Amino acid sequence: MANEILGLHFFSIKQDLNPALFIKPQKISENPILLLNLGAKLFFAQKMLISAIFIALHSLFFLLNTFENAPSIIDAPYKTANGKVSFISQAQLETIKAQSSSLKGGIDLEKQTFAFSLPVNTFQGFNSDLQKIHFNENYLESSIFPTATFQGKIINGIPPQKEGVYPVKIVGKFNIHGVVQEKMIEGMITKKGNSIKIAANFTLNVSDFNIPIPKIVEFKISKTVEVKVEADLSAS
Repeated sequence: MANEILGLHFFSIKQDLNPALFIKPQKISENPILLLNLGAKLFFAQKMLISAIFIALHSLFFLLNTFENAPSIIDAPYKTANGKVSFISQAQLETIKAQSSSLKGGIDLEKQTFAFSLPVNTFQGFNSDLQKIHFNENYLESSIFPTATFQGKIINGIPPQKEGVYPVKIVGKFNIHGVVQEKMIEGMITKKGNSIKIAANFTLNVSDFNIPIPKIVEFKISKTVEVKVEADLSAS
């Protein structure tokens, strides 16, 4: 009965119209083409629903993972809320530069640990507004993965109380684009009075964080990105 009503609803016509111009009313169950069309629409709707559920679950998992592994800076003796991070992508046909002054984090020299976080959408610069949009929407997907984090340990150890300039080796876990990768980098820590200055330069492989580079722009986006970090941390 439902099929009959649905069929009449889609194909109801007046009896006195020219039948050569219209399809005769009929049941959907009697027309294989209508059944195929309806099946295709139902399959597409089901696929869209599954995709929406997958995206929602993926976002929820990322948020839970972010909260679980969030940088523990509340108890860190030295903190910053405006550290600087910049990156350069030097490809064959284009160089892309961007920077942010929204790095937050802390260092505990007694425990020789650190933790930092950065809102991805705070990067400014690029070569155009459209390039910035593509960076956030197509590559880093900042609406789904809003924060990049890096936390770990100073492995060569520095004196917690003594002033000075110290080269350091640190190992930690980057969480970028929802992917966690461990990396060791080298940098400098300058301790003077109640403040610490940090500086580091390192490279990141784009592919390590499942960031796709479309074939059409492979000569404009480098597969490796040079990153520079600078921050002044004050005793809390």
